[in-house]
Amino acid sequence: MAGRQTSSFTNDVHAAAPLQVRINKAGAVSVAALPERFYNDTDKPLTLSKVSLGAGTAPTGAALTADVKISGTTVFAASGDRVKIAAGANYGEAVPTKTGDAVVVKPGQYVTVEVTVVGSTVAGSDLTAQLSLV
Repeated sequence: MAGRQTSSFTNDVHAAAPLQVRINKAGAVSVAALPERFYNDTDKPLTLSKVSLGAGTAPTGAALTADVKISGTTVFAASGDRVKIAAGANYGEAVPTKTGDAVVVKPGQYVTVEVTVVGSTVAGSDLTAQLSLV
């Protein structure tokens, strides 16, 4: 179904491997916050260690860019640090550039992904954002 948002969470915070959270957006991507949020409903803080984006259709003309926020605060020190899928590519990743509490999802806080640029000639589509938390 076009435009439908789905999320999948692998929420075993006691596992040795990072917690992987995926937020999916079917169809063409627009400049907007994805409506799905990941809430830390555990009793321990989780550190956001990496963010990756994958697109079924690559953006053209410009990179597809997204900001990642913890309870409304970006995890990137500068807008140029945001996670990007280069024009013509289908994958990109970034590590948060802020430090300390700026990349820690405390119990009760949430993470959002906000698309800020979709491409300029053709917007990327069928987007998957993956958050790695430890």
